[in-house]
Amino acid sequence: AFCVAFVSVVVLLLFLFFFFNVTATSEFSTGVIVGSGRCVYVTVIIWLIPGWRSMLSLNKVAILLGQGKFDARAKLIRFSHLNHLSKTFNTIAEKILLLIASHKTLINAVSHELRTPIARIEFNVELLRNSTTNDYQLGQLERIELSLNELNSLVSEMLTHARFEREIPTLTFATVELNHWIKQ
Repeated sequence: AFCVAFVSVVVLLLFLFFFFNVTATSEFSTGVIVGSGRCVYVTVIIWLIPGWRSMLSLNKVAILLGQGKFDARAKLIRFSHLNHLSKTFNTIAEKILLLIASHKTLINAVSHELRTPIARIEFNVELLRNSTTNDYQLGQLERIELSLNELNSLVSEMLTHARFEREIPTLTFATVELNHWIKQ
């Protein structure tokens, strides 16, 4: 709408200059030039204001997203020529939120799903240990147990990580006499 208004003003000015064949020294042409300059200035300002507001909104949301506030969204400003960028920005933020939620779900699911096969392997290792006397096989079973212990440790860390993402621990502060601690 603003582009149409801008083009209309320019066409009107060209029409006035060429149709009336006004010279640059006349008083009328000076007034037309000044008036048309003001019209162009006002039209450009009116056309730029929505874009400026969109840029401010996008800047604010970019800062919030950078701080980890992924629920922030850019406002769609009426008549702004940057609304497509705001929509794309909002879509990206929504996809980031979905990826984070999927990541949390995956960590929870994988860590719980790994517990069962690890327990089965540990049970089978114990059955094999009780049924064999071969030193080589016993050594291999010990290596398997070491690997299983590493897997158990990794799964425990994943579960702890997932639990901390769900629960925000509360901190309680207390005053402590430092001299008493130093003497101990």
